[in-house]
Amino acid sequence: ISIIERAVSPTPGPVMMGAKRMQGDSMSSALHVDSLVRWEVDAATPAAISETIPPDAPLFMKIDIEGGEYRLAAALWPLLRRPRVTVLIAFHPYFAAGGHPRWHKTVPMTRRVFQVFKGFKMYRVDRRPLRRDPVIERLSSLSAAYFEARHSWLFVKG
Repeated sequence: ISIIERAVSPTPGPVMMGAKRMQGDSMSSALHVDSLVRWEVDAATPAAISETIPPDAPLFMKIDIEGGEYRLAAALWPLLRRPRVTVLIAFHPYFAAGGHPRWHKTVPMTRRVFQVFKGFKMYRVDRRPLRRDPVIERLSSLSAAYFEARHSWLFVKG
């Protein structure tokens, strides 16, 4: 297991982080930069991370970044093109939509994320047992995933 002590960002350079309560709490996010509690962290792009991992190594990523997952997904392609990849993403539509009524914002954002994982097996992760969702897989292959992702999803390739 390798730990990279940096934020992951679609663009290189420092990232401003914020929190509603305190630095480093479980709700810290790059989306909370207007909060009174904020700080700057170094960031690495998925492409830079990909260069540090052997190309044939199995890869597991856990993405739980309080709404930033929608923006990051499209930049994951250097990691997702590997033969054995598993990605666990926790979706936070409320944060991604800025805390406003969100369907008009988050359904298109969800669609873009699921298009990135076209060809992956998709599993809903919630309070029930893990289960594959072939309907969503099929809709995603047609670029037609018209729903708001909540909870966590597991994407498996290879």
